[in-house]
Formats: sequence, structure tokens, C-alpha cells
Amino acid sequence: MICTDPECLDKKAVFGFLEEAQWWTELTGESLDRALRNSLCFSVLEKNRQIGIVRDRRRQGLGSWLVRCILEHPDLKDLKRVALITHDAQKFYLGLDFHFASHPSHYMERHQ
Repeated sequence: MICTDPECLDKKAVFGFLEEAQWWTELTGESLDRALRNSLCFSVLEKNRQIGIVRDRRRQGLGSWLVRCILEHPDLKDLKRVALITHDAQKFYLGLDFHFASHPSHYMERHQ
């Protein structure tokens, strides 16, 4: 089941997923709380247990299913562009119709 209600979110589980993934190097409880408050979060629940980023169920199609559900969400489905940054999952997202930027010279970012 997918839930976008913030009450569905198990912050402790999400923190554990992100801590294990090690891509958010300065992860703290406060930074996670701020990010969650300012995001439309999609909780993946199995029998009321957060399996979150689907790290517990890899290679079973749940990640693909979750991405499709997110892209079809009423608040997001009419967006003209969805940006994605990944360091190691390009092949996964290419399989979901994401493409490398056609004009990478237009993409900019600022690190603080």
C-alpha cells in the first residue's frame, strides 16, 4: 500500500533506510524532519510496517511500481518535467522512461 498521509510515515524507519544508503552524508534527525515536512512523501507499507524506500524488497518490482505511482499522483502527473539525480541507479531509471538530459549544459546546481 502507498500512503501520502504524513501520519503513515515511520521516521525512525526512514532514518534507518537513509543511514544505510549512505548517500545523505550529513543526515541528522533534524535535517530529516525538515526534509519530510517540506516534501510530498510516499510511504510504502506492508501490513502497517514501513518498507519505505523499498530497500527491504529489492528485485521484486516494488521500486518500479513506486516510481510509477509517484509519477501518476494527482499532484504530480501534469508536471512537464521531473528532475532526478542518481549516482548509481541510472540503468534502473532508464527502464522507467527517464533519459539523460538533452541539454546538460543547462542543468546547474549550487553546493553549500
